Amino acid sequence: MMDTGEKYLRLYGVLNATYVQQQAIHNLFKLNNVPNPNKAKEKIEKLRIREVRHKLGAHSNDYLNRDENKIESYVLTRFTLSGYKCDFLNNETAKHESVDLKSDIEEHLNLMVELLDETFEKAIKTFYRSDGKKKDIFLEKLKDLRIEKQGGMVLQVPNGPKIIITMTTTRNET
Repeated sequence: MMDTGEKYLRLYGVLNATYVQQQAIHNLFKLNNVPNPNKAKEKIEKLRIREVRHKLGAHSNDYLNRDENKIESYVLTRFTLSGYKCDFLNNETAKHESVDLKSDIEEHLNLMVELLDETFEKAIKTFYRSDGKKKDIFLEKLKDLRIEKQGGMVLQVPNGPKIIITMTTTRNET
């Protein structure tokens, strides 16, 4: 059974890992000259997991509340890694907040995949600008990845046809 210190270290590691991923992917986005890097940065900065990281994993005693332009401090009050939940308290206002880490990390991962997808597309079009054949091959592979990202399957028979399996569901509106 994990003690409180170990749980906090694991939480700290997860929060900072998401932050490092966000920074790295944003840098790749900029290095590849993907359009609208500021829009990508805004999306990253709006992630709940990033706010939680700042409040609990990096600036717990000197968090800058940009809305009110004041410094706040936060303390972790309860967390269960098995339930992916944690609660914390604003020391100045005594406001209690709860975090669903599983949901927030899922939101983070979805955005990171979206930004990487845009980065890959831009990189392929740039690196293979003068080689249309290679560009088409890699764009086709990216298209296959997008199908898989949406839950489909792409099977390539060696020297044969490509089989694409997608699922569609309909809502029962009765």
